[in-house]
Formats: sequence, C-alpha cells, structure tokens
Amino acid sequence: MKLHRFAVVLAAALALAAATPASAVMFGAPDGNAHPNVGLIVFYTGDHTPQWRCSGTLISPRVVLTAAHCTELAGPASVWFDSDVEPFVGPGGYPFYGGTGSVTGTAIPYPGWQGGLFLPDTGDVGVVVLDGPSTLAPAALPEAGTLDGLATRRGLQNRTFDAVGYGLQGVKPVTLSERTRFQGTVQLVNVRSALTDGFNLQVTSAQGTGGGTCFGDSGGPMLLEGTSTVVSVNSFVLNSQCMGSGFSYRIDRQPILDWLNARIAANP
Repeated sequence: MKLHRFAVVLAAALALAAATPASAVMFGAPDGNAHPNVGLIVFYTGDHTPQWRCSGTLISPRVVLTAAHCTELAGPASVWFDSDVEPFVGPGGYPFYGGTGSVTGTAIPYPGWQGGLFLPDTGDVGVVVLDGPSTLAPAALPEAGTLDGLATRRGLQNRTFDAVGYGLQGVKPVTLSERTRFQGTVQLVNVRSALTDGFNLQVTSAQGTGGGTCFGDSGGPMLLEGTSTVVSVNSFVLNSQCMGSGFSYRIDRQPILDWLNARIAANP
C-alpha cells in the first residue's frame, strides 16, 4: 500500500518554504542538556539553499542518524547540537549552511527508501556524515530484535519511550516555532499492526495530553526510556494536527543495523 508522502510523512518533517501549522514533541518539556547528542538538521540544495529541517541523533563521532525523507536530496546539511538554536536563525527564519555553532556534512538516504511512504516497510532511515568528528558522546544502537518481544507481551501500556526533537511547539491558536530541543514520554501502542508489521513502532501521543511527535521531529530518536539507546527514528503521523499516534521506523532490524554500522566503519 502506498500513501502520499506529503499528506503523511511530511506531517513529521518541517518544510522551510511553507508556513504549514505543525507541532513538536507537543506538551513535552524543554530538553536542556538531557540529550546533547540530538541535533537540529537543516538540509540544502547543492547551492546551499535551505529546504527543510529535521532532527537527528549522533551515533558515532561522524554519523548522525535521521529519517530518509529528510535526506533524500543527498546533498549538504548543517547540524546544530545546541538545546536552543534560535540565536543562530538568520533572515528568512532558518540557520544558514555552515552557520555559527554548526557542523556540516552530507546527507545519505538508506537504499531501501523509495521516495514515498510505502507501508509497512518504508525504509525511512538515513544519515548525515559529518565533515569532521564531533566531541559529543554518541547514542547507542540497539541489538537486533530489541523490540520483537513486545509484539505479544502483555502490559504494553507499561512500555514507554523517550521522544526527542526540534519540531514546533504548538498548532492552535497560533504556530509556535521555537528551534528548541524538547522531550516527551510516549507509550507503546503496536509493533505488529498492518501499519507497523515489524518495521514501524506505533506510540501514543504525549502522556496525559493530545500531542506527540509531528513537524520537525522527523528523524529524531525514539529512545528506550531512561537510556541512550535509539530503537527507531520518527517517521510519520496520520493526521495534519498531530493529535494521534506517531510512527517511527525501527532500526533494531539486522539489515538496518548492518547499513548503519557500515556507514560508521567507513567514516571513522
């Protein structure tokens, strides 16, 4: 089954050229320095014209994990790991390529990404390979099959994850567009439905609210709660208000881990 990318996947990314109402880890809390290896990524054309922004996680000194639909230009990118990127925003509302506080790199989508939301195996994972190493401590990759045991386990409502990202902070009555890292705690819904089927992780909106991941949180990590282990990357939602379940692409599958580890080995 194919769903149109702009109607669904880009409900989790934030295009620079459009003022589309969106939201972040809605009703979460400012992250501060809790996840310093999660950064805001701006993607550019070959002439360094900004196109959109996403979130991503450092998984080695030179590799940042994000979503494939963020990296599909396979061109230049800049990453800011500051908890508040607002001071670096220039005219037009977005940081410039290679701007103050950033590290530059090149975007690479996973070969399984087909340029659209083909469910359930979207292939929606990518990386930014940095031009130079970061001194930040990277997040951990999961073991293969980390989430498999959740498919039939009772008490799914007790399994929680930490979502982190730089998306917008509100939709109504006005769009709140701070470039600030937020975090929230979400609960597992399903890993074996028609939309997930072992490839995606479905989680609730932020606990006790109607919000969750949305525009700008694409590529940001879904972490095992209280750990630095990334099990999936934020990918898509099912409505434009981001008031329901969020879906992230699992990286605890062996083909994905093999591809990520190969990118890490090739860029020490």
